[in-house]
Amino acid sequence: MIRQFYLTNESGDSYDLTSAGKSLLASVSGLGFNAESTFIRIGSYHVETKREYAQAILSGTLVLADYDEYKAFADFCLKSKEIRLFYTYPGMTGTAYSREIVVQNVSKGELTESFLLQCEISMAAKEPWTRSTTLTGSSGDTVEYANDHQAESPWRLVLTASNEVDAVMVSMTDDEDAPLASMTVNHTANGTLVIDTRDGRATCAWNGTDAARYLNPLDENFFKIPKGETVNITVTGGDFTLTIYEEEVSV
Repeated sequence: MIRQFYLTNESGDSYDLTSAGKSLLASVSGLGFNAESTFIRIGSYHVETKREYAQAILSGTLVLADYDEYKAFADFCLKSKEIRLFYTYPGMTGTAYSREIVVQNVSKGELTESFLLQCEISMAAKEPWTRSTTLTGSSGDTVEYANDHQAESPWRLVLTASNEVDAVMVSMTDDEDAPLASMTVNHTANGTLVIDTRDGRATCAWNGTDAARYLNPLDENFFKIPKGETVNITVTGGDFTLTIYEEEVSV
């Protein structure tokens, strides 16, 4: 088994980069990481004061069956507004990793003696590798999540309110029960509450209308669950689905 790569776009269309007799992404580089650190010297020691990970640039050779397949791939890239790259490897468990990318360069090579087209390709990553874990519960349940991944984890909560209650409540605490955030929305009809922290800030909507005024973040760890930390989220007022977006620098 080889590593598997495929692309999807905003319309749900996909292009397989490891399709037998059609396309193969080979000699891939850029799957590792490159840290850029700043240090200060204290006596004989150097203390790291800042660390940033350089933008990942994935490159390789895309082997295509013929010129028609090149046109199909070029059409997919140039007609798409948003492209995600998905990646799995032999022995991997769970769902595929993915990240939004920009296809920066595709050379149109010449046909080889075996009538295959070899094209050099480079793709710039716009975000870390991500895959999701989903937790579900009912009114009054508390779910626990331990972030044992390489980076902070944003999340998305969808709560469907019951008509048997007149308010929904969400609270988040750390593993020492210190409060991170709380929220209460009073309502007189069925509705859906959505909280999403994937953009580095919390967006909140009740039945599609902005409800950020109800949200009371008490700690910056509310927005992204820090690596190595455990949080508890308690929900009352309806059934809910909590999706954790687990981010990795290198996979």
